[in-house]
Amino acid sequence: MSWKTALVCALGRRLRPGWSASALVGLLEGAVLLARPRRAVALGNLRLAFPEKTAEERRALYRGCVRHLAWSAVECLVLDREPRQALEWVEEARGREWLDRPRGEGKGVVLVTPHLGNWELCAAWMAQAGYPLCAIVRPPDDPEDAGFLEAFRERSGLKTLDKEAPMTRAVGVLRRGEILGIVSDQHGGPKGVEAPFFGVVTSTVPGPSVFAHLTGCPVVMVESWREAPFRHRIRFSPVDWEVPGDREARVREGTARVNAALEGAIRRHPEQWLWQHRRFVEAMREGHFFEG
Repeated sequence: MSWKTALVCALGRRLRPGWSASALVGLLEGAVLLARPRRAVALGNLRLAFPEKTAEERRALYRGCVRHLAWSAVECLVLDREPRQALEWVEEARGREWLDRPRGEGKGVVLVTPHLGNWELCAAWMAQAGYPLCAIVRPPDDPEDAGFLEAFRERSGLKTLDKEAPMTRAVGVLRRGEILGIVSDQHGGPKGVEAPFFGVVTSTVPGPSVFAHLTGCPVVMVESWREAPFRHRIRFSPVDWEVPGDREARVREGTARVNAALEGAIRRHPEQWLWQHRRFVEAMREGHFFEG
């Protein structure tokens, strides 16, 4: 792993909820705020998503997002020592029946989520609570840091599937009556489906609707958010993606409905979403994206 990650991990081994965690959050927050390219992307995204807000309000949202990400990193470092703490930190999990009911009938569940709240903690909680979750993941850009993240997920009990793995493996997860997790709020690239997101038509990951179409499994969204450091809530809710038509029409409309559900969750907790991601690539090609 990189020396920066190694240093943070070394500090993390000594962490406990309290002043030491708050101190590390301050250090991480300051480091992220200095990353100007990501700041420009985040503010451009916020400008698209919330045109009614002033520039100062959007900058405040960005600062809140950075602090949230710093707390998420610190929570994961503390959680890495004892993954079962996830069961204590998640104070409420509503809507579990949307997972339990289909699984009681032998069906799998397509579980979608945005990069909202502490999504790694949410996955760890599900694994520790006994849910057979297998998440489709994209390896980190820095391969040296991938080992830490893989080890963290393995210790928490989460199974993962590389996004480049054959589709049949993901279908197999659902056929076995397990839960297939997809973080589907990132840009879909050239293979994505165009769908509205915060009022912008943009390439979107079609995976949730594709897998639901192929298997007949329901689509459920999990929304997690932080109430305070080391205190979280989770809510599961169904996504009505069933529409008539051929596969292309069903996937396109289903993807739009998934986007609408994700957008609703993000609007409820805007300071806890990953605004630094290049989500609106199409808009970024326009000259006014980075203004303000």
